[in-house]
Amino acid sequence: MTKDEQIMALRELLWKNHGHTGQYGDDGEMQCSQCMSEYLFWDWKRTPVEEIVEKIIWGNIRKALDDVFKPDASQPLNSVDVGQQVDDAYDTDWCDEPTDQDYI
Repeated sequence: MTKDEQIMALRELLWKNHGHTGQYGDDGEMQCSQCMSEYLFWDWKRTPVEEIVEKIIWGNIRKALDDVFKPDASQPLNSVDVGQQVDDAYDTDWCDEPTDQDYI
């Protein structure tokens, strides 16, 4: 097996097992419609390998940040809980509330 054949076999393995269902492989293509929205590329056959790796890494970082910073839509937003989270975030032992004396 030549080096080019090995690279193409690896691309095909990655394409078939990358976790999306929008794959298109008729007439020798290796494309995925879901990759365009998540990773900003869709052609596993022609995109340089370095670019595929970089876009998948950054796409996964973006998804992880979305999971951290977006509230879970299945859970109702409770203002008391949110207020408590804000209070907890600013609850410190090293900072006292300013008093009128601090402003004189």
